Amino acid sequence: MSEQINNYQKTILVAEDNLEILDEIVGKLGSEYQVIRKTGGDDARQRILYSEEARKHNSGLDFIILDAFMPGFHGAALSDEIRGHFPEVPIVMYTSDDPRAYSY
Repeated sequence: MSEQINNYQKTILVAEDNLEILDEIVGKLGSEYQVIRKTGGDDARQRILYSEEARKHNSGLDFIILDAFMPGFHGAALSDEIRGHFPEVPIVMYTSDDPRAYSY
């Protein structure tokens, strides 16, 4: 499926499995940026690393926002893999989960 690219100057990919949070982030960014929505780590990984858009445009992304805890590829593992392919693309990773629920 081809992505619709409007006349925005910057493209941001947002990966978040909670649709309410995803909608809120996209709503805040959507008027200023082309936003690509992904609802999980595997879906985001496919678009960022292996899609036709990525091959044609050296990722085609100016910025990536990742939820740290998603089903499939979680944010930290995905961030590491992206860094290996596209070290120039800035990545912000966050979580909406209670950080006390996880130990590192």
